[in-house]
Amino acid sequence: QVIATESAKTDLTIVGIPDNNYDDLEKTYDFVTDLAHHLGTAIFINASSDFEEYTILSDENAMQEAALIGQGNFELPALDTFHYPEIAEDIRKIDGYGQTVVNLFVEKTFREYFIIDRKFYASLSELVIQTSKSIKKVTDLDQKYKKNEAILRSRRHFIEQIKTLLITYHDNDIKMKSEVVLRGIEWYLERLAADVNKFPKRLTINYNRTEFFIKPNDNWGLRWFKLQKRMLHPFSKRNIPITIQYRDVAKYFLRDNRYQFLAVLLKDFNNTTRESLRMISDFISYCEINFQKLANQESSDDEVVVFSSTLVSRMESLMDRNEKLLHLYEGRMQLEFRKNLSQMGHYLERIRVNQELEKKRRNKSFYLGRKEWVQEFATLWEERHLLALNAVLANAHMLDFLGYLERELQQFKVKLNQWITRESSEPVENIKASLLKLKEGPIEKRQPIIPAWNVDGSKLLDDFEVMSDKLVAYAKTLPDEIEVESQEEEGELSIPLSSLLIYLVEIRLAGPFYDYLESMQEKLMQSSLLIQDQSNLSIFNVYNAESEDREKLANDLVGPVLLTIEFEQKKMSKQADESFEKLAYLLSELRDSLHITTLTTNVSEFAQLIRQHKSKKLTSKFGSVVAEWRDEIRQAFVGILYSQSKGVLLAERFTESDNTSFAEKLLKTIDNVTPDQSILQKLPHYYTMLFSGRSSISDNFWVKRPEEEGQLQMALNRYRSGVSGMITVLGERNAGKTALCKYFCERHFQDERVYHVFSRDAGSANPAEFNFALQKATRIEGEANEIFNALVHGSVVVIHDMELWWERAGEEGLQTIRHIKNLIDTYSHKCLFIVNLNPFAFEVLRKIEALDTYSISIIRCQPFNAYELRQLILSRHKSSGLTFSLNNKEEVAINEITLARLFNKIFEYAHGNPGMAMNAWLRSIVQYKEKNIRITMPEKSDISVLYQFPTLWNMIALQMLMHKRMTFEKLCKVLSEKPEIINEPLRAMVRIGVIKKNSMDVYGLNPYIEFLLIKVFHKKEWV
Repeated sequence: QVIATESAKTDLTIVGIPDNNYDDLEKTYDFVTDLAHHLGTAIFINASSDFEEYTILSDENAMQEAALIGQGNFELPALDTFHYPEIAEDIRKIDGYGQTVVNLFVEKTFREYFIIDRKFYASLSELVIQTSKSIKKVTDLDQKYKKNEAILRSRRHFIEQIKTLLITYHDNDIKMKSEVVLRGIEWYLERLAADVNKFPKRLTINYNRTEFFIKPNDNWGLRWFKLQKRMLHPFSKRNIPITIQYRDVAKYFLRDNRYQFLAVLLKDFNNTTRESLRMISDFISYCEINFQKLANQESSDDEVVVFSSTLVSRMESLMDRNEKLLHLYEGRMQLEFRKNLSQMGHYLERIRVNQELEKKRRNKSFYLGRKEWVQEFATLWEERHLLALNAVLANAHMLDFLGYLERELQQFKVKLNQWITRESSEPVENIKASLLKLKEGPIEKRQPIIPAWNVDGSKLLDDFEVMSDKLVAYAKTLPDEIEVESQEEEGELSIPLSSLLIYLVEIRLAGPFYDYLESMQEKLMQSSLLIQDQSNLSIFNVYNAESEDREKLANDLVGPVLLTIEFEQKKMSKQADESFEKLAYLLSELRDSLHITTLTTNVSEFAQLIRQHKSKKLTSKFGSVVAEWRDEIRQAFVGILYSQSKGVLLAERFTESDNTSFAEKLLKTIDNVTPDQSILQKLPHYYTMLFSGRSSISDNFWVKRPEEEGQLQMALNRYRSGVSGMITVLGERNAGKTALCKYFCERHFQDERVYHVFSRDAGSANPAEFNFALQKATRIEGEANEIFNALVHGSVVVIHDMELWWERAGEEGLQTIRHIKNLIDTYSHKCLFIVNLNPFAFEVLRKIEALDTYSISIIRCQPFNAYELRQLILSRHKSSGLTFSLNNKEEVAINEITLARLFNKIFEYAHGNPGMAMNAWLRSIVQYKEKNIRITMPEKSDISVLYQFPTLWNMIALQMLMHKRMTFEKLCKVLSEKPEIINEPLRAMVRIGVIKKNSMDVYGLNPYIEFLLIKVFHKKEWV
C-alpha cells in the first residue's frame, strides 16, 4: 500500500524482495504481479539474505492492531509454529520468561513514568474544570464590562495556576521521571546480559534430512556443507544432528537486537513525550486565544458555554492520550519481543544458523554504541525535556506578564479617556456655548471672555511613565535567564526573559505610544489654538462694531467660526479614537512577539537596541532602565546569539509568510543591483572602465558641482588669507569626493605641488604606516616632520579616505588621527591639507577628536539631480563610439521625454549617487551586439531583506561602512570580539556577496549594495 501510493507516479521504482519470501514462491509471485499493476516502470531485485527485515504497519489489519495496542485491548498473536519440537519447546519457554521480564521492565519504567505524569494531568484537569465553571458563570452577568472583567479574572487565575504547575513539573517531576527511566533501563540491561549468559553454549538439533538436499541456488560453501553432513551420516534416514553455537544465537536475538530495538523505542518515546509537551503548550495557547476572543468582542452566552465545555473536552482528550501511551509502549514491547523470538526460532530451523547470522550481525562497536546510547538516554532525555519544558514555561511567563500589562493598560485607558474629555471635549463645548449665546442674542454689554485653553499632557505622560515603572518592576520578578532549545541547530539558547520583556514592551509599545501621545498633544494644541484664535477674533470684531450692527455681524461672523470649530472638533475626536486604535494595534504587535518561536529575532533586535542606546537616550522611563543595564546586558547577549559551541552564529528566526529563505531573498536583491557579468565580459573593456569610477577625470566628463566648487573656492580663499587648518570633503561611497578633490587640485594647483596620500588596502591606525604612505606620495625619505620641512611652501597634501587611518578600538585606534592633527597644527601654515572621508566616520571623529575644529570648511558632496546624472552617463557613453537602444528604439530616435523618464528612474534607483548611477546604467544593459547596447528602465530594488540582517551581520556591516576596508584581525579588534565569534558570520556574508574579499585578505562591503545598506541604516537611525 505504501509503495503503491507513494511511487505510483515515479519514472522508475526499484523494489527489493526479501530473500526468504522465495520460500513461498507462489505468494511472492502474486504479490509482485499485483504491485506491478500500480507502478510504472519497475525493477524487482532479489535482496541478499544478509539484510535484516523489518515489518512496517501499513495494511489495514496492522493499523487496527496498533490502535488496539493504544487502547489496551490488544491480544498478542500466538507464537509461530516450528518444524522441530526442541526448537518449539525452547522458544515457548523463552517467550514465557521473556514476556515476564518485558512486563517487569514496563512496570519499572513506563508505568512509573506515567504515574508521575498522571498526577500532573490530574492537577491540570482540576484547574481546567475550575476554570470552566468560572467561565460558565459569566453568562449570569448582564453588563458587558462585568463579563469582560470576569473572563479576564478567569484568565489570570488560569495562567497563574498553569505557571505554578509547570514550575513544579520543572523542579520535581522531570527529575523523578528521569530517575525512574534510568533505574528501569539499568535493570533491563543487566537482566538481558545475565539472562543470555544462562543459555547453553551449544545445542544439538536433529534437522530433517531433506534440508541437506542440494538446491540449484545453493552457493558452493553450502553445497559442501550439506554434502559433508550427508557423508558423515550416510545411514540416517530421517534426521541429521547439527550442533549449533546456541549462546551466540541468543546473544544476537535476545541481547544485541534488544539494544537496537530499545534505542529505536526510546527515541520514539522521546519524540512522543516532546509531543505531549507541545500539545500542552498548544492547549494553553488555545485557552489564551479564546480568553482574548471572549474579552475583546461582543460574545454571546452560547459562545461562552461552548468554550467552557470545549475546554473540558480538550483536557479529557489530553488525559486519554496520556493513558493510552502506557498501553502503547507495553504492547509494542510485548509484540516486538514475540516477533523477534519467532524470527529467532525460524533462524534456528536453518542448518547453518551461525554462519547466516554472522553475515547479518553488525560489528560489535555498533551494538555497544546502541547500548551506550540507551544507558545515557535518561540523562539526555532530562536535559532536552527540561529545555522543551522551559519553552512552554517561558510562554506561560509571557502570558502572565501580558495579563498584568493589559490590566495596567486598561486603567491607563480610563485616564486617557478622562484626559481627552478634560483637555479637548469640555473646553470646545464651553467655547461653542459662548459663541452660540453670542449668535442667538441678545448681545450682552459685557464682552464674553474665551477662557485660556492650554492642552496639557504632562500629567498623562507622567501616568504613562508610572505605568511603565510598574511593568518594569513586574518584569523583574520573572526569571533573568531561561534555557531553551535552539531552533536552528543542536544546542541551547539562553533567553534573558526579564530583560527581553522590558525591551519588547519599550520597543513595541511604551516607546512608540509615548511618542504618539506627545504628537497627539501637539495636534490637539494646534486645534485648540486655532479654535481660540477664531473665537476671540470673531468676538473682538463683533464688540468693536457699532452697537446697532453687532447682532447682524455676530450672525455673519460666528456661523463660519462654529463650522470651523465643528471641523476641528471632529479632527480632535478622530485623534482620540485613533489613540485607542493605536494602543490596540501596538498591543497586538507586542502580543505577537511574546512567544518562544519569535524570541530569536527579538533577541537580535534587543542586541541592536543596546548598541543604539549607548548614544541615544530613550524618551520614556522604560528606555532609561534599558540604558542603565546596557553595559551588563551587552556581554550577556554575546552568548545569547550563539549556540552551545559558542562559535556558530544563530541565524535570525525566519518567519516570513512564504517559503523563500533569507539567503535566497538576499541573493536576489544583490543580483538585482549587480551588473550582469556575462554581458560586461562582452562589452569592450574601455567601456566598462568609463563607468567604473576609476577613469581619469577630464573636462569632457566632469559634471559641474557649483555648490561644492564654490565652497572649496571659499575655503581656499580663507586659507590664502591666513586661516590655517584643513579642508574636509565628506561623501558616501561613490559620491565623488575623491574626484572632486582631484578636480579641484588640478584646477588650482600645479601638479608637482600636489601629493595624494592613499592608505594600504585595509588602512592602519599605526602612525608609522601613515609616514610610509606619505613617503610614497612625496617620494621623500624620512620621518613626517622631515618630509613636511622638505616640501615647498604652498604644497597641497590630499589625504584620501581618512576613515582608513583609524580604528574604533579605543585610544590605540586614534594614534594616526592624532598624528595627522599634530601635522596640521604644525604645518598647515605652509601646506594646505585636504582630507576626504565618509560622513559616518567623520561624525564619530568629530565627537571624540573634535575634528570639525580643525576644518577651514566642511564640504558635503551633494547628490546629483536627474539631469546631472544624464550628463555624467551620456558624456561617457558617447565617448565610447557605441550606441544604445531603449524600448526597441535606437538612440537617435529616442525623444527627450523618454530620456527624462530614463534618468529619473536612474535617479530614483541611485538616490542621486553618481557612482551608483553609473552602476545602474551598466545594470540596465541586457544585450550587446554589433556595437549597440540594449537597455531597460532600471527598477527600484526590494530591500526589505536588508532589514532582516542578523545582529552580527549588522555590526560587521556598520563597521565596514565606518572603516571602508578591514582585515579580519582589525574587524575583531574593532568589534571587541573573539575571532571564532566573528569568523562564521563574516564567511557567510562573503559567501552570499554582502562583503567582498580581495586577494590580500582585505574585506569591504559590496559596493553595489552599500548604498542600499546606508539607506537601511539611515532608516534605523544607526548612522
